[in-house]
Amino acid sequence: MRLRVLELPKQQLGHAVSTPYALVVDNCTAEQADMLHNAEGLAKTIGAIGVLVFAEPVVLAAPLAYTEPEARAIIEAAAAALGTEEP
Repeated sequence: MRLRVLELPKQQLGHAVSTPYALVVDNCTAEQADMLHNAEGLAKTIGAIGVLVFAEPVVLAAPLAYTEPEARAIIEAAAAALGTEEP
C-alpha cells in the first residue's frame, strides 16, 4: 500500500489562497481498500477533500501549468463547447 498527496488547483478568495488536496492510496489489497472506504472522516480531519483508493498502482502526472491567457482560452473554448457563458 502506498499513500500520496495529490495537490489540486489553488483556490483564491480575495487575498486568501489555499491549495486543496486529496489523499491517494494505491497498491491496496481488498481488505485494505475496505478498511479505507471509511477514511473520509480522517481526510476531513486533516484537511483533505477526499480519499481515492485503488487496487492497482496509479501514476500521478505532474500538474499542468498554464499562463493566464492560455487558461482563459481553454475556459472560453470549454464554455463554447458546452454552449454556456464562461464563469
